[in-house]
Amino acid sequence: MKHSVTRTQCMMVALLFNYCCLLPVVIHVKNEAEYNKIVRERKHCVVKLSAPWCPACRSAKPHFDKIAQDTALQHVAFVDVNVDEMRESAAQNANGQMPTFLENASGGIPTFLYIQNGSIKGKDVGFRGPEAFRASCRKHFSDSLNQSVDVEAEVSHVEEKMAQDLHKAGDEGKSLMHKAEAEEKSLMEKAHEMFSSAFHSVKNMCMDAVHWVKGLFGK
Repeated sequence: MKHSVTRTQCMMVALLFNYCCLLPVVIHVKNEAEYNKIVRERKHCVVKLSAPWCPACRSAKPHFDKIAQDTALQHVAFVDVNVDEMRESAAQNANGQMPTFLENASGGIPTFLYIQNGSIKGKDVGFRGPEAFRASCRKHFSDSLNQSVDVEAEVSHVEEKMAQDLHKAGDEGKSLMHKAEAEEKSLMEKAHEMFSSAFHSVKNMCMDAVHWVKGLFGK
């Protein structure tokens, strides 16, 4: 029973580790420097230009956050940009220039930018529903989907091998336990035989001594 619990705990830890490592997170940026850093470091990005006062933006937010957790899009960075906050940050800079990428929001918000290797690959103005948004992500980042399939296959292979190793270790542990039990039983039987033999030897010696004493006094 103890071994079964340990195996279950190991599998749960492994699955949780894989899930946490691969789970995408929506990144909230507050200024142009943070935006440029993410776009420069990540090969694929989906940028949502929105504002808290926009009803359509508020409607799109939960779907955007949920699709960001799609494991098929785990190599895509989902970036949330508050255009008002970004403009305020730019206005506080010495030059006061607005980030050029905000020009993409001139047609309305929310606006979704699909960026690959630092360049805008596509743009959607307005939110047309979760399925349409998911389809746009898959269309613009099809090469990333192929990579994620490879990663999921590798994760599955590692988990399967771990399960096999744990099962093998369990069988080996049971075999060693049975061997140890057999050896312990054999030692106990030998000890019992030695004790029984010694007991009978002492008993015989005592009987011989009694007969000798009786014979001695009888004479």
